[in-house]
Amino acid sequence: MNSNLSPIQYASPLTVNDPAQCYFYHQMDIPGIGLVKGDWDLRDSINPYLGNYDFKDKRVLDVGAASGFLTFSMEKQGAEVVSFDMATGGQWDVVPRREYRQNPDAFMARLLEANRRLKNGYWFTHARLGSKAKHSMWRSLG
Repeated sequence: MNSNLSPIQYASPLTVNDPAQCYFYHQMDIPGIGLVKGDWDLRDSINPYLGNYDFKDKRVLDVGAASGFLTFSMEKQGAEVVSFDMATGGQWDVVPRREYRQNPDAFMARLLEANRRLKNGYWFTHARLGSKAKHSMWRSLG
């Protein structure tokens, strides 16, 4: 075993009580809230989307977890899930389209805010579902 490797550090859960402070990438049914709208609705097709795989007693890494719909769906099917995503959103590789070229600082500020709200959506839902999923974040090394 390489002694230079540090153990995985999981994120501490955020307390988020207001769904208005959240961005939900996928539509989800959240206990006590009901349906929240998102950009994508996979609720009726989640099993085929995930390859009709049996997640019972599996350990899964959900890379790019966003607001957590896939994490929570796999967990509901019996998986132990580790969600993985960017720490701040500042790690996004940005395509230098017109809005970015005109004002890169404002564009990045919008990305960072969207990522903050996305993480809020994850933790808001995590708490309401009583999820045991762990969350790890990619951090820049330099």
